[in-house]
Order: sequence, then structure tokens, then C-alpha cells
Amino acid sequence: MKKSHLITFILSALFLSATSYAQVSKARTQPQSFSIGKKIILPPKLECTNLKFQESDGNKRLDAGETATISFDVLNKGKGTANSLTMTVKEKNSITGIDAIYEKDIQSISPKGTHHVSIKLSANMQLKTGEAYYEIDIMEANGFNLTVNPVAFDCLEFKTPNIQIVANEFSLPEGEILKLGEQFTLTILVQNTGQGDADDVFLGFDFVPSIYPITDYEFNIKKLKSGEKREFTTNFITNSEHKGNEILIKYVLNESYDKYGEESTLITHLDTRLETTQALRIEGDKFNEKKIEIGLLGSIVDQNIPTNSKVNNRFALVIGNEDYKSKQSTLSSEQNVDYAVNDASTFKKYCLKTLGVKEENMFFLTNATAGTMHQEIDLITKIINKVGRKAELIVYYAGHGYPDELTKVPYLIPVDVSASNLSTAIKLDDLYQKLANTNASKITIFLDACFTGGGRNSGLVASRGVKVKPKEGVLDGNIVVFSASSAEESSLPYHDEGHGVFTYFLLKKFQESEGNVTLGELLEYLDENVSIKSLRVNQKEQNPTVNTSQKVINDWRNWKF
Repeated sequence: MKKSHLITFILSALFLSATSYAQVSKARTQPQSFSIGKKIILPPKLECTNLKFQESDGNKRLDAGETATISFDVLNKGKGTANSLTMTVKEKNSITGIDAIYEKDIQSISPKGTHHVSIKLSANMQLKTGEAYYEIDIMEANGFNLTVNPVAFDCLEFKTPNIQIVANEFSLPEGEILKLGEQFTLTILVQNTGQGDADDVFLGFDFVPSIYPITDYEFNIKKLKSGEKREFTTNFITNSEHKGNEILIKYVLNESYDKYGEESTLITHLDTRLETTQALRIEGDKFNEKKIEIGLLGSIVDQNIPTNSKVNNRFALVIGNEDYKSKQSTLSSEQNVDYAVNDASTFKKYCLKTLGVKEENMFFLTNATAGTMHQEIDLITKIINKVGRKAELIVYYAGHGYPDELTKVPYLIPVDVSASNLSTAIKLDDLYQKLANTNASKITIFLDACFTGGGRNSGLVASRGVKVKPKEGVLDGNIVVFSASSAEESSLPYHDEGHGVFTYFLLKKFQESEGNVTLGELLEYLDENVSIKSLRVNQKEQNPTVNTSQKVINDWRNWKF
């Protein structure tokens, strides 16, 4: 072969080889079709909506013995079905004492479908105080999973309730001496002094066969929250077969756990003055969430009344006129005098126990008519006239006052007297003169009434449409008059304490001083406290005043009871 032909052959071979290699390389870079063993699917898209935590008593906290619920909706916003869903719930803070009950396997959720999820949490008595932190995951068969936002909430360990009778009172409809065969009333104040709430509270009484209940003597309270108190009243009567002078009333007080109540016996006696008994306070667990104040039956001034020795020839006339509506059809209930009877009743107790008045020297009226008031005033003035200068007199009146529109002379208003006709009302000038004529050595008068026509509610102004500045009379004899308000003001109530503002602080000073107070010290105390409290609780001014006769103007401040 010629040399030129050989060269041509070699070049042709090389070209063909390069072409084949390029074709093979090109073929290797082309995509290839093959099966991977999976179906083509439309993916789901899961979202969580309406995530909530709710517990049984509404305090947004899980307490021992309580149940709660974590709930939410799972929404599929994708184009494919979410298949074979499973849920896991984990508490990450290691809080013990909570059981979580929930549906682990969830049905498939079709496109645009929704599934409601509810996780019930139940806290047992081993629950510890802390913060629970729950993580919730929902797994989908093809890996389209959902992580729900974590849920965190406070937990509180078990706090024990403590159900007690914190105060009790035996009382009579009239009088204060209990006799055989006479109906009497037992008033009980039940309070939860523990830090935990109490459920299904039961109060029941037991007694000997010679004591009979006249009204209900078993009571149920569905829930008594920490610090909460409830008052109950039962009427009893003894029959003629009752032996001895002791009256024993046993009681049982329990709650749902039957371990945080008490059983004991209340005792009173026949032929003995009935007293209010205040139970000893038992301190519960030291727990900072609440400060429990032990309840009282009525106001603080109605309890723990100081006792002093009796004073010979010391008399008292005490009147509380509250119910004007039932005697006068033209008046509304708003024109009654709130708490006037309670004012007078408590003032009577202070007279008998603290101020030295003997029972036989006490003259006491409530909701008195004109006839009754005139008769009682005449009776006590006749008695004091007989005693003369040895006598001392305390007069207390709570009720309506009203001035004559022409003379401006003030009157005390009996419950059956209308402001349009004062002919049978008690003219203050006449009352003062009658008392002065007795020649008693000391006459101290307390008037928790106003004489402008205003009163503790709307007063008598509403019946006449006027308000008059009363005339202040000139006093004779050994008389000092404390008035609850000045001439143009109203005498107002202290609703939280169930008394008139003036009477409340009058009694409070007697209580604090145990009756050892001069009239000068008493006036200073009333001036300081009544005016401020009236502005705070009634948003109106009320300034007590004193009026005295010229005879005692230099001496009255040193008077003592």
C-alpha cells in the first residue's frame, strides 16, 4: 500500500472512532424512563385552628382534683387526603399528677375537611404546683405531618378547705332572757377558712328529744369558695319535759372529702341573757394567694361589747323608727330609715353592758307610733322626776326628723305620722323641756336623724318636695345633745356595717374605750371619723354637732358615763 493511502486509511479510522465515541457519550447523557414503585399523589396540607385550653372552674389554671380540656380543629387545606393520622401528646416539664386522655388514631381527613380534637386532662391529688408544657404532634402516613403550637398553663397542688362555724348567736324575738317553752333562734355563720374550695358542704343539727326544731335544720351548699361565708338560721323550742337549764345543740359540718369539716356542740342556758359567741380563729395553711378574714354576724361593733358594772339611777330611753311605709300608704320603701332598728338594738346592748344601765331602767321602742312614743316619754320623765338629781338619763333616737315649714322647729317623726301633719309628732323643744324639768344631774341625747326633711334614703323630702333648715332650740337644765349632722345636711347610712354612719362610730368609740370616755373625747372622735367616712361611702358631707344648755357649757366635755 502506498504511503499516502496508508495515511488516508489511518485518518478515516480515527474519524470513525471519534464519531462513534461522541454518539455513545451523547446517548449516555439523555434522560431515561424507569419505574420507582410509588404512586403519583396530591399532597394534603394540615393546619391547626381554634386552639383552646378550658378548665372546670374558670380560673385558667389546673388545680388538683380538677379536669381541663385542650381542644383544636385540624383542617386539611391541601388537594389530597391526609391518611392514617396518629397523634402524640407529651408533657415536657415533668409535672406529675396529670392524666391525658385522647384519641391516638385519627380518621383520614379529606381535602377541605376538618377533624375536632379534644384532649381531656385530669389532675389527681398528687398534682404538683408548676407550669405544664404540652407538645402535640400529628403524624401523616406520607409524611405530611402537623406540629401543633405548644400549650402551657399553671398547675396548683391540692389546697385543703377548712369548713368552720366561725360565729353563732342564740336570740329571742323579744327580750334577752330565755325561758322554758319559749321559741328561740340560732343563727350560724359558716365560713371556709382554708385555702381550697369546698364542694357539697352539709350543715346539720342534732338535739335531745325535749328540743324541737320549728324551721329547717339541715342545709346544703354546693360550693363554698376559700374565704366565702354563709349565714343560716334555725328556730327551736323546748317542751315542758326539758331537764336542767342547759340547751345543747350538736352540729355536723362536712364536705365532699368528709375530712375538712367539724363536729361540736353549741350551748346556751335557760333563764340567762343570750349572748353572741365568736368562735376561736384557727389558722389554716400559710398560702399567699388569699388572706382569709373571719366573718362576723353583723358589724364589728355588734360583737365583743365591753361589760362594766351597773350604775344606780342611770336610765335610758332608746327608740329606733325604721318602717314608715307600712304605716303610711303615701310613702315608698325608699323613705324607710335603713338600719334604724339595728342601730337602736345595738345601742341598747351598749347601754346595758357598757354604760351601766340596769335592765329595769331600760325603755326601748322600735317602729314606735305617736301614741307609744308619747306614753314612753311621759313614763320615763315621771320616774326621773321621782328620783330627781340622783338620776342620769341617756336618750338615743334613730329615725326620721322633720321641721315645721313655718316655724322651722324640728320634730321627731313616729312611724304613723305624716310630714304633712305634725300635730302628733314629738316636738324637740317640748321633749328637751320635759327632760330638763326632771332636774336629772346629766341628760345626754344622741340623735341619728336629720331635721331638714332629708334622711338615710330620700327622707321625707320626697313627700313634700321641700328641704328646710331647722331652727336650733335653746336648752335648759343639764342637757347635752349630740346630732348626727349639721343643720343643712342629711344623716346617712353605712351600708357595709348595717348602721348609720354616726351610730357606727358612736358605738365603735364605746367599744374601743370600753365606755371610759369623756363627752369631749367622744365629740373629737365623731368629728374626725364621721365626716371622712361619709364622704368616702356616700359622697356627701355629714358633720356631727353638739348643742348644750348654758348651765353645763363649761362642764359637759368632762362628763363620763
